[in-house]
Amino acid sequence: MSRLGIAFQTDKPFAEYAELAQLVDRYDFETISVYEDLFYQPAWPALFQFAMHTRHGLIGPSVVNPYLNHPVRVAAHVAMLDELSKGRAYFGVGRGAFFGSIGVAQPRPIRAIREMVEMVQRLLSGDRTPYEGAIFQADSQAHLHFKIPDRPVPVLIGTWGRRTSKRAGKIADMLKVGGCVNPTSAPVYRGYLEEGAKKVGRDGRQVRLVFGAVTVVDRDRKAAEDLARKQVAMYIAVVGRLDPTYT
Repeated sequence: MSRLGIAFQTDKPFAEYAELAQLVDRYDFETISVYEDLFYQPAWPALFQFAMHTRHGLIGPSVVNPYLNHPVRVAAHVAMLDELSKGRAYFGVGRGAFFGSIGVAQPRPIRAIREMVEMVQRLLSGDRTPYEGAIFQADSQAHLHFKIPDRPVPVLIGTWGRRTSKRAGKIADMLKVGGCVNPTSAPVYRGYLEEGAKKVGRDGRQVRLVFGAVTVVDRDRKAAEDLARKQVAMYIAVVGRLDPTYT
């Protein structure tokens, strides 16, 4: 069954997020997401506002990256978000984009995403087993010193890539294809998910497939069209060439 979520860019005055949260809470959205795009406000302050001023729906970042964010800080933020939302947090991770502008390399993205997920899950579960990854490490003293969630926090992986989509089938609860409204690509990504899930004995149908569409609403049609062009333009260079069904 298809469900609707809602997501917000972090380009607003801080006080406005509480107002938006109260508006969102009138509707039955399944998820409430906040983007963590480079050059915009951090997602966490807005997420905390949504957590405190809504009563239902999963809440999380869409998505944090493993190149500018360490798993310890991410896990700490997720734990706080889960407490504020009374057990509704999810954790979204992806490779991210726009890093060329600041000279940050993105090596081994699948490995980086996998280790980020494993480390965050380790910290959120209270597991003190030493972790020896190629990118992230933690000894038995590395643990959160405050309240952690009392349930496994759902994991969302954001990607357009075939290999990362297969990885999501192995370790994630949700796969998000961002900036896309192309229904032709849905069976393709569903196939990737199920292929990855099958390799580890999971049922790929249990991994939810999410499509994120950039949406603009305004009572003034021309104002909405102008704003839509501006908002969509920033994504075209990144995702326009990635759709596997585009020819």
